[in-house]
Amino acid sequence: TPITNKIGILALKNFNQTACYEEAEKFEPDPIVEKYYKGSKSCYACPIHCSKRFEIPEGPYKGEWGNKLEEGVVTPFGPTVGNSDIASIFKINNMVNQFGLDALECGGLIAVAIDWFKNGIITKKDTDGLELDWGKPEILIKLVEKIAKRQDIGDILADGALRASEKIGGKAAEYISHSKGMTFGGIDLRIMKGMALCLATSTRGCDHLRGSVPTETVGGLSRFTPEMAEKMFGSREVLDHNSYFKAVVAIRMQHIAAVTDCMEICRFASESNGGGLTIEDQVELFNAVTGLDFSVDDAMHAGERIFNLERLYIVREGIRRGDDRLIGKWVEGPVPSGQFKGDTIDKDKWEWMLDDYYDRRGWDKKTGIPTKEKLISLGLSEEAGWLDRI
Repeated sequence: TPITNKIGILALKNFNQTACYEEAEKFEPDPIVEKYYKGSKSCYACPIHCSKRFEIPEGPYKGEWGNKLEEGVVTPFGPTVGNSDIASIFKINNMVNQFGLDALECGGLIAVAIDWFKNGIITKKDTDGLELDWGKPEILIKLVEKIAKRQDIGDILADGALRASEKIGGKAAEYISHSKGMTFGGIDLRIMKGMALCLATSTRGCDHLRGSVPTETVGGLSRFTPEMAEKMFGSREVLDHNSYFKAVVAIRMQHIAAVTDCMEICRFASESNGGGLTIEDQVELFNAVTGLDFSVDDAMHAGERIFNLERLYIVREGIRRGDDRLIGKWVEGPVPSGQFKGDTIDKDKWEWMLDDYYDRRGWDKKTGIPTKEKLISLGLSEEAGWLDRI
């Protein structure tokens, strides 16, 4: 949170503000580790050691303990809802895990609900007397429980922000930023065009775990040098956060993400999330373990097959080109504040970027459906025959 705020991409309070979080310092890791963490642990032989045990030493949640906070809990139940009470986020972390809720979606959903309340879309009559507002941890905790148990307003919210907006009516849908019905908090995607493309074309809502674009330079930071970008992608333009030449990066990272999952390699370490473990490294490890002679081309081919199969599944469910887009504040206005104030997603340039993405994938540009030729080239002849039935 302090880093994304400093470099200018942190989204606050349901995208009403960007990179102007006055309480970002409360999320600095060292004080949190010192106060709450009781030691670390890892998966066998892992260099990351990302798992830690926490215990809350004081206050209303004293004695609460569990596994460490992930970014996917800190951001949606922190800046996204205007909450800087770290102890409450630990408490909510346990709640969403015990209830089996998607923390990212749940936090984004509650942010939308607060926005609705602040703008008169819903009232105390709808919330069973709760006064929804930014930065009220006790309200967040009550809402998480109501959503999980489908109580009162939670019964409507439990179906997700988009379906809830349909039941509420009026202008409710205008307050939701989503893709394919899934909300996403934490990063203002208007700033990072490649990340926006990855999330819009994800095979599961706007899911950052289906691939990201770690090349984009914001706040002077990039995981790729110009020379690396030139060698890998044929252009240094991929480093420019405002450039729409991102399809080549998005596709590579989506394929590597699929391969990484199949190999059961930690995504934090993988190239697809900007980690130091390249696809070449992963293939070398895979061959050492299995005794096979797998090449990088073999791995990327496998990743492409996986992504196309996932695309076919959502095509069967009705997804088309018109769904590969961002909806809401992401595209309806400029970045409201911060060093990237005024940045937008240009609709015409977006369509060009999507055309480029489909061309490189071998998908039909009008529909977003993989072509027969592409599927056959991937060894998916049986699946290619299915296209005649849609």
